[in-house]
Amino acid sequence: MRLLITDHLDWEHEYEHLLALQDKINAYLHFCETEQYLDVYKNARFTRAVIEIHFLYPLCENAKKFLRQIPGEVGKLNMFIEYSVDEDN
Repeated sequence: MRLLITDHLDWEHEYEHLLALQDKINAYLHFCETEQYLDVYKNARFTRAVIEIHFLYPLCENAKKFLRQIPGEVGKLNMFIEYSVDEDN
């Protein structure tokens, strides 16, 4: 299963931005852990999930640190984070 987050915010309000990103990721983790996807995909059983994040703006240092910490936590759940930054900004 692949889930998508599009992040259009700049990093002017870094703390709030990081909290919003963390909330979105946590919502997707909860969605997968509680198998809420079965409401849509009745017979599906996913054994792996990828949360794909597309950033519009280059990452600040704290965002990079945050994203480096995630794999160890979500990897235990067989979930993974992939991200990219828009090259035009």
